[in-house]
Amino acid sequence: INAEYGNPPLNRQLMTESFDIGAVHPRKVFLSAMALGAVCASAERITENVVAELLPYAWQTRLAVAALPLVGGFLLTSSAKRTFREHMVNVEPGNVPSSLCTVGPFALSRNPIYLGAVLILVGETLATNSVFPAAFGFLSVLSAQFITIPREEAALKKAFPGQFEAYAAKVGRWF
Repeated sequence: INAEYGNPPLNRQLMTESFDIGAVHPRKVFLSAMALGAVCASAERITENVVAELLPYAWQTRLAVAALPLVGGFLLTSSAKRTFREHMVNVEPGNVPSSLCTVGPFALSRNPIYLGAVLILVGETLATNSVFPAAFGFLSVLSAQFITIPREEAALKKAFPGQFEAYAAKVGRWF
């Protein structure tokens, strides 16, 4: 919901219309990256024991450092989803948005849910001390940046002409 202008009236056709975001749901891309990163990192750990003997407390340090992006990512994602629920915004990719949300975490980032997923992947990379979560996360970010987000933004421009452009001029895509 645009905090300044309230909920603009939308016609019924626009509210039931959907748009194509591509063959893969963005949530599945990020969750797959997290799962594949964890599996590959676990497989990597099976063969690693020299470092554990030399640095017995290294994993505790990694977890302590990883906690910040992990917790931050979960909090950012949860806050964005709660803001959507409070303002009754349609959150399913592929459906036309019911309103333009510019408050809460959306006042700082146009895509706080994707940003939160990236932070979780950074935390997973630090916690596992593996490049796999980072590699899969990088592919997820590329998919979001060049496929999913442009399609979602096109739908927002169509649904909220003028308002979305003003919002995009003030708030960055990621930061």
